[in-house]
Amino acid sequence: MLAQRLYFIFELGWLYLMMLFLQFAYPQALVRLWAELATCAFIAVGGVLSWRPRYLRLWDLLGLLLSAVLLFQVGQAIPTEVVRVLAAFSMGFALPFVLSTAMASSTFNDRGRTGALFGLSVSLVLALSSILYVALREPRVYLLILLALKLLALASTVEASPLKVGSSHNYIAVRGRGVLAALFLSWLAFLIAEGVTSYSIEVAYGGSFMAISRAIGMGLAAVFFPLFGYLMDRYGRRVLVLASYLIIGLGYALISAWEEALMLYPVFEASSWCVLTLFFVFVVWSDVAPLEARTRLYALGSIPVFLGRFTMALLEHLGVVLKRHEFYPFASLLMFLIAVMLFFFVPETLPSRVVERRRLAEYVERAKKIRKSYR
Repeated sequence: MLAQRLYFIFELGWLYLMMLFLQFAYPQALVRLWAELATCAFIAVGGVLSWRPRYLRLWDLLGLLLSAVLLFQVGQAIPTEVVRVLAAFSMGFALPFVLSTAMASSTFNDRGRTGALFGLSVSLVLALSSILYVALREPRVYLLILLALKLLALASTVEASPLKVGSSHNYIAVRGRGVLAALFLSWLAFLIAEGVTSYSIEVAYGGSFMAISRAIGMGLAAVFFPLFGYLMDRYGRRVLVLASYLIIGLGYALISAWEEALMLYPVFEASSWCVLTLFFVFVVWSDVAPLEARTRLYALGSIPVFLGRFTMALLEHLGVVLKRHEFYPFASLLMFLIAVMLFFFVPETLPSRVVERRRLAEYVERAKKIRKSYR
């Protein structure tokens, strides 16, 4: 079990660090446009594929090869198109399957905390890599860590195959496609709004402000991921998700009216990012689908991540700059509307019987302790 958990941590750490490195090493907006769409296409294909052990092994070896090629040829002329196609395949093709399998053994009782473990681990990988890069000012730091993560992932499969992970059948069936559409559109709208706001802030206030904001966000994630994972398992998913949209909507409204509120932007963003990443990337698709259907749904939850990055690249390519008073009121209203849509169309995915059973068990434990204290 430990080796399998480590495998998924290494894989997800590699994927998100590769996303960060490519944005830094290949900043051309036009290249990023088609590369993000290519990644979405590979995610869609990987989501409908019937996975076998050799497919995952070949995917890992390709990621290892890509990391090694980038490391040993950094600074030299590598065809950008070749690199980005290989990277799009390496990031997207197995992502739905990796997420689905990583969460397969989780139940209603620990699904939030399981997702929090992976989210926290990825945040720590990104934070450590960024600290080392800032300290050494050497791009090879990212590539060395990428290579190490893939080697560790492959080494962890020697002890236990990730395809033999235990599985849980805890889920609630959702009727119709309206719930899935509402989930997809609300996640996509948040990521597009965040992409536009991040790009606008970086243009208006400089890359240093965004770098500091991201550093604060990584620090807060170390607290928020475990906290929100625990709260999701104890009190339910829906109230946290609704609160996140309301909080980020309030943040946008404050920034549109009061420029100094930008100082609070890292807190608004980090809290909403952690909750919504937990819910849309890790938790909800296991909550609402049987094991055999989850890979397709995890593809549905992964594609918006790259469409949000596509939006940022598109704005940069077109040279569009949206000022604070032009976009933030609209973004604020959009977040509030999404909260209303989720309230009416998306049910709580943590069954009430699970919460009540846990409360009953806690009550019994307290009663036993009180009884012992009076003996």
